[in-house]
Amino acid sequence: IEKLAILEDEMVARQIVADRYAKGLGDIVKASRNLGHGRSAWAQYAIETPKRDGLKAHLGEKGIPSVIYYVKPLHEQVAYKDYPRTPTGLAVS
Repeated sequence: IEKLAILEDEMVARQIVADRYAKGLGDIVKASRNLGHGRSAWAQYAIETPKRDGLKAHLGEKGIPSVIYYVKPLHEQVAYKDYPRTPTGLAVS
């Protein structure tokens, strides 16, 4: 409950960091975005890049931690193995 006292300040600070990332990374990677239906807590700042492994290695060399959260697309997760797939595939999942 004590955390609630500083929640708004944390949300504002996280949004400032996310805005800074978006500005600095905008031309380099496809960054997270808020779809406008709410407010993000920015627990993670997810990005997409075709050079994922190279970027992760580069960040590691610079001492910058990074994690690949979604190694497999959602439709390839065990929990979804019995769900139908489209004949053309799920390239954006």
